[in-house]
Amino acid sequence: MSWRADFDFSRQHENVAHACTALRRLLREPGAVIEPADPQLDYAGADYVVTLPGGLTLLVDEKRRRAGCSRYWRRGPELFLERWCIRPGPGHRGVPGWTLQADALTDFVLFTFDPADTPAAFLVPFHLLRLAMERHADQWAHAYGQREQHQAPDGGPPKVSVSVPVPWAAVRDAIGDAMATSPINLEPRP
Repeated sequence: MSWRADFDFSRQHENVAHACTALRRLLREPGAVIEPADPQLDYAGADYVVTLPGGLTLLVDEKRRRAGCSRYWRRGPELFLERWCIRPGPGHRGVPGWTLQADALTDFVLFTFDPADTPAAFLVPFHLLRLAMERHADQWAHAYGQREQHQAPDGGPPKVSVSVPVPWAAVRDAIGDAMATSPINLEPRP
């Protein structure tokens, strides 16, 4: 299934104000400094740099859904999780999507929406999201479907990315599962 890009880059200035407000509310950290990332960090996947009062720096990637996206939701807000940045095909292996990039510098992903769709925003620890995606990608693709985005870069071959629209509740539960393990037997082995 083809679809139009579902992320909103058209109102960058408004997006920055919206994202900073969401980050302040979600972090609940008075004195935190939130700044847009420089171009080098932006290219590496961080849209915002958050410096906490104690000096700790967090890199945040924002994923903002386009206005009107709620008309497609079946079970509340959905997060678009990218399986393939470039879908595998004849003659190439494909490139895993941002959600599966184990070497990403990102600490958190901020999912935001147009306020007309929902005032909610979600701040998700990136590497726990990655683990959840690794464990559940096939199940989620089967349950919620996949969406392909066709792009034609200037002078390059067509590129197809593949994302899965996963309800927030399913992502939240999978992250919880990624943080837990079965009980560990501390009895000495014979």
